Amino acid sequence: MFKTLKDVDLKNKRVLVRVDFNVPLDSAGRVDPSEDWRIKNTLPTIEYLQKQSAKIILIAHFGRPKGQRDLKFSVKPLSDYLSKILQVPMVFVDDFTNETGQRLTADLAVGQIAFLENIRFYAGEEINDPEFAKQLARLGDVYVNDAFSNSHREHASVVGLPALLPSVAGLLLAREVEILSKVFRKPKRPLVVLIGGVKISSKLKFIKRFLQTADHVILGGALANTVLAAMGLAIGRSVVEEKIVDELRALNLTDPKLHLPVDAIVAPEPTAEAPHRVVAIGSTRSEEMILDIGPDSQRLFGDIIMNAGTVIWTGPVGLFEIDAFSQGMKKIGQFMTKTTAHTIVGGGDTVGFLSKQGLLDQIDYVSTGGSAMLDFLANGQLPGLKVLGY
Repeated sequence: MFKTLKDVDLKNKRVLVRVDFNVPLDSAGRVDPSEDWRIKNTLPTIEYLQKQSAKIILIAHFGRPKGQRDLKFSVKPLSDYLSKILQVPMVFVDDFTNETGQRLTADLAVGQIAFLENIRFYAGEEINDPEFAKQLARLGDVYVNDAFSNSHREHASVVGLPALLPSVAGLLLAREVEILSKVFRKPKRPLVVLIGGVKISSKLKFIKRFLQTADHVILGGALANTVLAAMGLAIGRSVVEEKIVDELRALNLTDPKLHLPVDAIVAPEPTAEAPHRVVAIGSTRSEEMILDIGPDSQRLFGDIIMNAGTVIWTGPVGLFEIDAFSQGMKKIGQFMTKTTAHTIVGGGDTVGFLSKQGLLDQIDYVSTGGSAMLDFLANGQLPGLKVLGY
């Protein structure tokens, strides 16, 4: 097991803390208080560092600026929101690589917090450039990873930086690993994994793994469309990843562990005004799109969830932002609160939806990770954990 921040002396130390504050902003560009759960989950680590008389430097990302300085992806609104929650001023560092930024971090007082501008503004972050990691390392004395939800990525602030400084896990990351490792080692069976979302390409390796280790794998959302297309079923104009279809055909798509929608809600356009109808899978017209799972699929998936020992869910099963296509999410959410199984959910869209439905506090464990949670539960390890000695 790795060390946590409680295992090291932090007094007067400049502590670089990787956090994941990648939360939605409202139309005014401010953090929506109903979506601030990732930020609040990191507060125990920040408050502990303050009590230990550390000098705190937060590293965060927002969106996908692709290594370019694009101010619509600035983390300044996140810094302002954290300042409001903690009721302390933030030292916002617009560019840590210039003289001004370096002086701001060097001159921090004990207990003071600096917030670096979006780390993904720098091209060196996502390619884990060694020189970029060294630039970051010069800002601090100790590194803390409290971004479990980003620990599956081999980025400079996740794997490059901790290789250069004394490094420990934050309180949130340590809690995630403690709880999820128990599920990885010995889940209560039957183990059910429900995976939704848009892209199957980023989740295919997890699906393959869970088909070996889980008792049931349920697929929903747009990623299920790609599987249906690989099976030769009509999906009309539905969202599909064409590049992955051939690879899917090589899988055993008739595996009894694999459960796909049997009916769907379809419409010619993904809008609230578009007329929609329920159809059996394979009966989608050429001009229609699959936008939600149908009532038979809801019952099928519900039966599996109700008879499970452990259920893991990440990713939407429909276009839940539009009420007409949110029924699948609502039903799955209700089954998750009614089952006697141990329930785990992760991923921003899933957690945010359950929160707005008032169901989140009835889930046994809410992970800050979506893909990171799946990766850890499938393989028991993540790049960001391995470099900490896990």
